[in-house]
Amino acid sequence: MDRIYIRWLVICLLGGFFALSPSSSPAQLLSKLIPYEVDLKGTPGPGYIFTSPRSSVLYDDFPTNLMLMDSAANLIWFAPMGQSQSAPFYNITATDFKVLSDGRLAYWTPEHPRFWYILNQDFEVMDSVTCNNYESTDEHDLDVDADGNYILICDTTVFRDASGMLTRDSLQGSTSCAVSYQIVQEVAPGGQTLREWHSLDHIALNETDIVHWGNPSWMDHTHMNSTLLDGDGIIVSSRNLGEITRYDRQTGQVTWRLGGVGNMFTLIGDSVFFSAQHDANLTSEGNLYLFDNGTAGAKYVARYLEYELDTVNWTATLVRSHDHPAGYLSKFMGNAIHLSNYNVIVNWGGEAPEDSIREITEFAPNGDIVMEINYYDPFFSYRVHKEPLPWEIERPELNCDNGAQTLSAPAGYDLYEWNTGDTSQTITVSAPGTYQVWVNKGIGFLSSAPVTITDVNDVCLALARPEEVRGSLSVAPNPTRDRVTIEVPAALARGWELTVSDPLGRIVAQMEGRGVEDVEMQTAKWIPGVYVLRLQGENQRFVGKVVRW
Repeated sequence: MDRIYIRWLVICLLGGFFALSPSSSPAQLLSKLIPYEVDLKGTPGPGYIFTSPRSSVLYDDFPTNLMLMDSAANLIWFAPMGQSQSAPFYNITATDFKVLSDGRLAYWTPEHPRFWYILNQDFEVMDSVTCNNYESTDEHDLDVDADGNYILICDTTVFRDASGMLTRDSLQGSTSCAVSYQIVQEVAPGGQTLREWHSLDHIALNETDIVHWGNPSWMDHTHMNSTLLDGDGIIVSSRNLGEITRYDRQTGQVTWRLGGVGNMFTLIGDSVFFSAQHDANLTSEGNLYLFDNGTAGAKYVARYLEYELDTVNWTATLVRSHDHPAGYLSKFMGNAIHLSNYNVIVNWGGEAPEDSIREITEFAPNGDIVMEINYYDPFFSYRVHKEPLPWEIERPELNCDNGAQTLSAPAGYDLYEWNTGDTSQTITVSAPGTYQVWVNKGIGFLSSAPVTITDVNDVCLALARPEEVRGSLSVAPNPTRDRVTIEVPAALARGWELTVSDPLGRIVAQMEGRGVEDVEMQTAKWIPGVYVLRLQGENQRFVGKVVRW
């Protein structure tokens, strides 16, 4: 498949950013968008992409965006994060924009005492959550259980005698070393603390990988960077231990430890465990996967790693691994997501070298790269997520007037900005091209679907919405595995076009024809899931669904 380049070009002048709200000057909207480029080499996996790029240098001079994209990285919604003040403009380094397991959205902000903000499906802030009784709410992860309780990482500092230990530079530790460590805190929706797990109660001081300890008077003991609900337990990743730990949620007792000094598993299929890793997670089959930074880029290339864990024979078998053909190293941050179609999307974090890299790479199961996303220097994203949404995004739907040669956005918004630079609700179409409008939505801005006009004398042609006859399309067998037969309704005998797409609208098959003979399609190469079939004629569209198992 030919490469497709999608490029968002933004002029960014230092000191020229300011916070946006629905009342902001609309002409300034798209200038707040962090530029990125997409290299589409194949068919990306399903899900919406959530990312929050920020700058690697001069945090106060560069913005952070919350970005929501479709499966092929076309931007749908974004929010420039910042606080209004005359000069200098202060950017908020928001991070880890994502969808929670209950369908709400969340992101972290460093506003004191640090919060996770919770958004509803209208992108409005509906709640915030923070740690109880600790100095800081950590940015590294947030989860929610089936009862709506929040799983937070909290930061605290205690003083311990580290004089029996040597730093990476062979300096003797202080007798009163300030030890920073993490607590996993479970907080009810009402704010009360339900239970806590203190890493320092279960992991000895001398189990920190000394490559991360340089100051004899201060130690970042665990540097926990992810939590994951796993039945009656919680799985945590600790970067500075080089360890994934699972503990019992009720008793707090450690059930297993993978990697690091306390490792309980025999490694099979690889010569070395991960190090400085991020974001431990589970596939639908129960395999553990993670992003391996590779000792902060000092020894090994960064990798996606997937293990089959056997807690009877205590083996960890490497079943899948991906690294970048360019041999990316990762100094910090990063994560990986295993998708429902078995693609893997990897966010390389703070890569090295920082030029000529792609921040996000999606791999097919055979290791082929199907998509890459590159933020222009100096931007990168701590995490990327690619997840389905349990609700539909209601994007503004454009209307047209052939007589006046106009396109109009829906009424009721405070802000309109077209990709032409126009800032009115209605624009005149004077030349062929692709048109799109942005409107205010919650704390950010939502786009219409792009519309391509080929004839300025018939602007409505691109918006033609034939009558739909839902549920009337006959499809068999259903579910199917190898083939499916579609019955063409008599109303479409003069001509029809068949389109097959996944629930996110990605087209996976198309064909045209005439007459009412049944259409047979081979489905053996389709990925298991639900597919939408649309048979469209001149004035009608028939819609059906088929399940490929």
